[in-house]
Amino acid sequence: MDVLFFIILLLLVYVLNTAVRYRQHIDISQSISHEAAGHIIMAANDPYRWLRYAKEMSAGTFVSGKDPLSAGTPLPFTPPLSFMICKLSGASGLDMETASSLLTVFLSGLFVFPLGILMYRLGMPAAGIGGGITGGLCLAYLQRTTAFQPDTDMLNLFFPLTIILFIHLAGRGRTLLWSAAAGLFCWFHYRWYVHSGFAPVWLTLLMIYLLIMGKKGNIILYSVLVFIIFCSPFQFYSGFTGLFDFFSEGAKSYPAAVDELRRMTFAESLRMLTKDGWSALAGLLLFGATLRRTYLLLPLFALGCLMFFKGERFGMYLGMFAGMGFGVLAAFVFGRVRRFGFALSCAGTLFISVMLIHPYFVPAPYVSKQLFEEMEKLNIPAGSVVVSHWNYGFLLQYLKNVGTVSDGASQFKEGWLLTRELMRSADPNPFAGRVDDEKPLWLVLTEDMNVSGGLHGYFNANGLDFTNIEHGLDSDLKITENGMFFSIYNNKTHESFFGKSFIIGTSDIGCFKLENRKYPYIAVYKAKAHCQ
Repeated sequence: MDVLFFIILLLLVYVLNTAVRYRQHIDISQSISHEAAGHIIMAANDPYRWLRYAKEMSAGTFVSGKDPLSAGTPLPFTPPLSFMICKLSGASGLDMETASSLLTVFLSGLFVFPLGILMYRLGMPAAGIGGGITGGLCLAYLQRTTAFQPDTDMLNLFFPLTIILFIHLAGRGRTLLWSAAAGLFCWFHYRWYVHSGFAPVWLTLLMIYLLIMGKKGNIILYSVLVFIIFCSPFQFYSGFTGLFDFFSEGAKSYPAAVDELRRMTFAESLRMLTKDGWSALAGLLLFGATLRRTYLLLPLFALGCLMFFKGERFGMYLGMFAGMGFGVLAAFVFGRVRRFGFALSCAGTLFISVMLIHPYFVPAPYVSKQLFEEMEKLNIPAGSVVVSHWNYGFLLQYLKNVGTVSDGASQFKEGWLLTRELMRSADPNPFAGRVDDEKPLWLVLTEDMNVSGGLHGYFNANGLDFTNIEHGLDSDLKITENGMFFSIYNNKTHESFFGKSFIIGTSDIGCFKLENRKYPYIAVYKAKAHCQ
């Protein structure tokens, strides 16, 4: 009876996760601010990468290898997410934007099943219920897996939790079988997320757990070999490089424009997990009291704790642990009831968790309606190369089939550094000379680059104007009668590329010829051929 009741509750948790995202899907589908030029504006920039690949697959033009439009970003195989979008759109008759959103709606909550089964087997079913609700509907995970934001994060809890479940099962019996299953799902996760650094972590966890469970040395050795074979020896070997890159990159500072890597205060971080924040801290402390039984989850817990040091994106791994703490509390309060103690503890956890989540969060469109419509109208030939802020790279590729110097897959690489160098330089000519002369080079400047890239000046009906800037003033954004004043990078506007030209959108800028100013929100330039 307890098993049946738990299964029903687990299904209810999944339905709740799905229902919240489906309501987002409906709200956004009917929102005027999210509709532009016959499209629904996505909630982030990364989805346009997967949508472009899906569109190319549908047209039969997709080729794996190196992405020619994304600064040569490696693309070793067909992205599963784009493949699923393409097939679902073709089978259902839905446009790809809607089909991709529905994938997010129905896949993001799948992690509750491996988590629930694992916690049930560990004798903590209420913790599984709480982890499924808080983990799936905390703001840290919800804002990364909302409707109309298709991205790999939708299964980035499901795969690790399933692997941990298989490692747990390997320690209890049929060791080689479950070791093979863990290795296979590690390979699936790599194909999905293309980050190999998880493989050495899971293998280390498998070995330690089998040792703790008293398995013989030869069984552990065979399990290690089976895991490596099924996860792919290449992936396992490259995983060490992946780990090194992760820790070395983690030591760096990133621009504030990269929202997911923005550091928050301790209180702000906690509010990403529950509404009030401090209940999340209590939940995490209560979870800590269970580590003797839940130590298999320590790698994910450690990854989630990086939220407090390296940015909010890691919070998606931490929310479920706060909910598991609520389950520990409910089990302590109700678990001693002779009759219905199991049911009361699970139901109590469900109630507590639902009261503390963020079920009404609906994301804003990733770009404004006006800016999206003007990008869609841009008269830039397919196959050209565009310089713009990296935040618009995937969107420009998707809408105009153009290459970009920097985008969301290369914002910390050479292309992004080149773009940033251009914006700070006093002379744009050397920049144009460093870009391939086989393709036309365009420069696209947007009115919101004060928050997405960093320019200096007024962007008003007459263009981006530096003539009235008071030198020495450095602020994020000020609305004035003349337009929007902003100064992000530094206050030496007269020494910068844009500062030297004084007015953006009204005249040529060195090697860049002004094409037109018919777009109120975008200024478009084309590099002169002799400069490339």
